[in-house]
Amino acid sequence: MSRSADRPVRDPGRLHLRATWLKAVAEDDAAGGRALSYAPQGPLWISAEPGRAGETVRAGRPCLVRPWSVRCRFTDPHPAPGDRLTAPGHVFHIRAVLDPTGHRLWLAIDAEEICAP
Repeated sequence: MSRSADRPVRDPGRLHLRATWLKAVAEDDAAGGRALSYAPQGPLWISAEPGRAGETVRAGRPCLVRPWSVRCRFTDPHPAPGDRLTAPGHVFHIRAVLDPTGHRLWLAIDAEEICAP
């Protein structure tokens, strides 16, 4: 493996956003159903690059969905699909988490951000 493959992990300047990892937690509500909430798990330093936004309809209203490629150092435990990352001005909904090298150095996270119309 070349040294350039793990450089984004070793160079803290590239992990430039401080984010908070929020774990999805399902709890019983008063009506006998389940309610989804998010419990803070701690801070993470990330780098995030936006993709091209697309338009969709959610809850009967049009909105923009922007995909993001997020990287962070490997942590155990680590964020999982369904969790969220919050960074200043952004809420990332995690769709997939990968360990691309298999060496537990860093994580590649596919996320999306729902933008108001």
